Amino acid sequence: MGNLKTKTYYECQNCGAQYSKWQGQCPDCGKWNTIEEIEFIGNNSAAINNTADIQGVKPIKISEIDYKEHDRTTTGISEFDRVLGGGFVKGQAVLLAGEPGIGKSTLLLQVASSCKNNVYYFCGEESPYQVKQRYNRLKLTKTNITLLENGFVETIEPSISKQNDVLLIVDSVNSLISSKYKSSAGSISQIKETSQILVRLAKKLGIPLILVGQINKEGEIAGPKTLEHLVDSVLILEGDDNHTFRVLRSLKNRFGSVSEVGLFTMEERGMVQVTNPSEFLLTGKVENASGSAVSLINEGTRCYAIEVQALVNKTVYGYPKRTSNGFSLNRLNLLAAVLTKRTSVNLQDYDIYLNIASGLKVSEPAIDLAVCMAIASAYKNKPLPKNSAYFGEIGLNGELRPVKLEKMRKQEAKNMNIKPLFSPDNYKSLNDVLSGSLK
Repeated sequence: MGNLKTKTYYECQNCGAQYSKWQGQCPDCGKWNTIEEIEFIGNNSAAINNTADIQGVKPIKISEIDYKEHDRTTTGISEFDRVLGGGFVKGQAVLLAGEPGIGKSTLLLQVASSCKNNVYYFCGEESPYQVKQRYNRLKLTKTNITLLENGFVETIEPSISKQNDVLLIVDSVNSLISSKYKSSAGSISQIKETSQILVRLAKKLGIPLILVGQINKEGEIAGPKTLEHLVDSVLILEGDDNHTFRVLRSLKNRFGSVSEVGLFTMEERGMVQVTNPSEFLLTGKVENASGSAVSLINEGTRCYAIEVQALVNKTVYGYPKRTSNGFSLNRLNLLAAVLTKRTSVNLQDYDIYLNIASGLKVSEPAIDLAVCMAIASAYKNKPLPKNSAYFGEIGLNGELRPVKLEKMRKQEAKNMNIKPLFSPDNYKSLNDVLSGSLK
């Protein structure tokens, strides 16, 4: 015990910057009162042990590594596997983040039940009894799920090191503690240390690891930025509290595409996969209603149809109001200006309210034409042609510009029996589309 020494430094709980003394404002991020004292236990003998470990490491020729092209572990949930790129790679570390109550724990318990691996589930935010309660509510049947509740990260390796084909789930990384630090769980130093230990363990044993993270009030993943750099994949579970639709999106993936998404609905029996997004997202669409347009958007390797809704009213203020839900407000203002300047739809004295149905958030420019047509339809109080759809980017001169994967969008329109289809292939300008749709 004589080798153990307690050392102290000061760390910003917002950005993770470290200092030798306390100060009121963090020079790195500019936040006030975020610097806290951190105590950790330094072991002089650890340096000797680490030196011995380093000396024992031998370089490996890349030709000697046993690699198989499709050596992935599937979870049994196709939408989850799609986002991963086909399943887990050996030693892959995944960070899954989302707002509280969005369904992260529910989804991971379903993943634990459906995959073939022996699952070790660290439940830091709930007791094992509460996890069992959710397990019964979801009517899951898998029995080889082992629950861990000790908050010290050092106890995890002895529990799983002698097991084969393990999937390790940590819910959440904010609740883990390393005995090296005296700070509370969820601090920058604890998250950084515990996540590094777990990622090294996953690489060493060749097992997949899922870390659950939280979203802070700024909409970013809580914890140090190094956490996102440390893992192989960063997944975000998105959704609206007022809707059951959930989107699993990849922000980073070393072993797959970052453009893929997984689609789910939150039901009483848990997360249910959406296999036909177009049919699901257009459910409840009112026929022959003004201000409603269908667009075909692309996510990864598939396209699906969505509904764009607009409401246009004469303004009662000196300055017209623009409100958007699920679509960029700046882009809405730009498209409204193009409509006013380049077409007969004069929106200078009109309020515009735009909504992407089902709580979706869409950013790709292919939705521009549908947004403009929904606004024009609401302005003239005339419905667009029945079973019609629109996609294409709008330029500042009112021209219609091509977008990627047009063939895929047309195929989805054919599958959905959508006709007529207004696209850059058969129309050159916004005025042409207006003439063909709102005569």
